[in-house]
Amino acid sequence: MHGMKRAETGVGVRGFTLTELLVVIAVVSIILGLLLVGIMRARRHARAVAARTEVLGIVTAFERYKAEYKKWPQFAKENVGVVITGRVARALVGDDAEYNPKAIPFMQFNRLNEDDDPVNPWGKVNTDRAPRETCYVVKLDTDYDNDIEAGSGGEPPTNALERTSIAVWTENGEILEGREGHIIGSWMP
Repeated sequence: MHGMKRAETGVGVRGFTLTELLVVIAVVSIILGLLLVGIMRARRHARAVAARTEVLGIVTAFERYKAEYKKWPQFAKENVGVVITGRVARALVGDDAEYNPKAIPFMQFNRLNEDDDPVNPWGKVNTDRAPRETCYVVKLDTDYDNDIEAGSGGEPPTNALERTSIAVWTENGEILEGREGHIIGSWMP
């Protein structure tokens, strides 16, 4: 081994100092934090878009129902919000012989709870929350005057429902009640 030098241990070899290592860890942590905030914002937006899409799908399902049967379903009452669960939901998917005797599937819901009731993107499959917080609600214009009256407590505003025969909405579980974006409704742009 003539001509080869032995590596010197510890002399002339420079490593990272503790300060440099802590700075690198801090910078990586900040970058990861910003990335996670962006991912969470994108997930919130995706849930709102999914809810809006399902709300519009429910409107279309009721329009198709009315076109097929030439009337609203039996459960519909003027200016009464109906939570879309149980037989109402099954009528839309074609599984209720009384409300949908032709068994036509007008709607396929994206998410169902353990009772096979549709839930919005914020609803848990196994949930203890009130139905209006996790489900979809519909009001139908059963007197055919193209006017749906507003209610209270998360129901649509009066001025938005003139010249409409169907109002469907759900609640955004990530936005406090009373704040913009808490209600996702079929009348909203």
